[in-house]
Formats: sequence, C-alpha cells, structure tokens
Amino acid sequence: MPKLLSSLLLSLSVMSASALAAPTDNIRNSGFVYCVNGTVNTFNPQMVSSGLVVDTLAAQLYDRLLDVDPYTYRLIPDLAQSWEVRDNGATYRFHLRKDVSFQHTNWFKPTRKMNADDVVFSFARMFDRQHPWHNVNGGSYPYFDSLQFSDSVQSVKKLDNDTVEIRLNSPDASFLWHIATHYAPILSQEYADKLTAKGQQEQLDREPVGTGPFQLSEYRTGQYLRLARNPQYWKGVPRLQQVVIDLGVGGTGRLSKLLTGECDVLAYPAASQLSILRDDPRLRMTLRPGMNIAYL
Repeated sequence: MPKLLSSLLLSLSVMSASALAAPTDNIRNSGFVYCVNGTVNTFNPQMVSSGLVVDTLAAQLYDRLLDVDPYTYRLIPDLAQSWEVRDNGATYRFHLRKDVSFQHTNWFKPTRKMNADDVVFSFARMFDRQHPWHNVNGGSYPYFDSLQFSDSVQSVKKLDNDTVEIRLNSPDASFLWHIATHYAPILSQEYADKLTAKGQQEQLDREPVGTGPFQLSEYRTGQYLRLARNPQYWKGVPRLQQVVIDLGVGGTGRLSKLLTGECDVLAYPAASQLSILRDDPRLRMTLRPGMNIAYL
C-alpha cells in the first residue's frame, strides 16, 4: 500500500471517503478505483515521454536498478542492491538482488529469477541501435533519445549472473539519476526470447511483464484497466488485491464520478475544480511535489 499510494499520488489527487461502483464489480473490499484522464498505447515506459504510463503504471508494473527516496530525494537501491562508481564517473557496476521474480501472467510464466541478462537486454535495447530489439514497435525511446544516450553509452556488459557494468564514453554525474527514472524499467529477456521464437516481438510492450508490485490483469481500451497484486513481489505481497484505473471520462465527468462515489481517487483535478473539492467534507486533498529534471 505505501508504495502504491506514494507512486499514484505524486502530485495533486483527491480521495473520496467512500466509493460505490467499479467498472465491472464492487471492489471496495479488495482495492480501490482510481480515475485519471489518459490513454495507453504501450505499457512500456521506455517508449513514452509522459502521461499515464509514466505517471501511474510504471511504478506498479516495473522496478528499476535504483530508486529515489520520495522524502530525502536521494538515490536508494532497488533491483540493484549496491553499485560502484569507477573511472571518475565513466563506469558503473551494479550488484543485483538474487531473490526477484518476474510476474506470472496469463501470457508468460517465467522459469528463473531476474538476473544480469535482463538488465543488459533492457538497456541494450534502448542504447544499441544495432540490437535486434531496438526497432521493435518503432524504435523510439523519447526520454533517453532526447539526452542522446545512444551516443553516450559505450557498452552494457554482464560480468556474472548478478553483476552488470555500464561504461560511458565520458564521465556523467547525472547518469544514475537518469536510470532511476521510470523510463528505465527492467524487462524480462526470457519473455523477449519466447516472443522472438513465436514471431510476436511487438507483444512485449503490449502485454507487460515486470517485477513490480502489481501486474496487468485486464484492459478494456478507452474504458479501464485492472491491476492485480503480484504474489511473487520481492518486497512482500501488497495488501491490496487489485486496483481499477478508470479511463472512461475526462474533465467534469471524472469529478462527477468522484462526487457520486464511483471513484475513490481523482488524479490531477483541474484548477477550476479545486474550490469544489476543498469545500466538500467527504473528500481529502493530497498535494505533494513531484520530481522533475530540467536543463538550462
């Protein structure tokens, strides 16, 4: 629950004291309904620059090598339990956790734990233009392309099953911060290999498999998607069984759903709606600063 809420409520959200109906059933005893305006063209945050996939879904479906503490804004371990900075910031060595499982979904059942092969695959796909997966589903990685990372990364190598080394062409003090963003999820190479054998590579970004606390259970285009808790989650099984993300309406329609109890959480309300929300005693408003990276 803490990770879920801290990820979903990074900016302005409003929570209802009660909720009535979910898109398909009543989920009040097992989760909540989250209303947000957005579309899903891919579930892979590598391939988007902003929006629902990055703001809401990435932290639920995937993990990264490093994370950022939301209170101290310092880098903390995630899938990498430790790391070393070498060559004055031109080489980074990551020591991976050994107890992390990928999600077991209807479309993929992993046979091994997360390891260095998955990390190498995830980064090489983005940074190596000759990689066989680089151009799958368009070959566009907006965040890292904007930073010209393909020209900055010299190599991504597996040193052993639990160690990965990334070499840059020159020192870059911001490198660790970039790979701690939601744009750098760790994907399953085993899943990619299975799809390659079937000639279905495009499914990697449409039917996601990650190591995060929740996994995709159901998706109705333009209506809603349902996330189910990941019973293999390496940080412990989430307390919530499911989360329904309502995509059905925007603007005042989302506000109406909150006020009538059809939504538990309303994300990113319009400025014109704030006075209504503040004055309603049934609602609780949460405002927290979000992280951003900008260059001058």
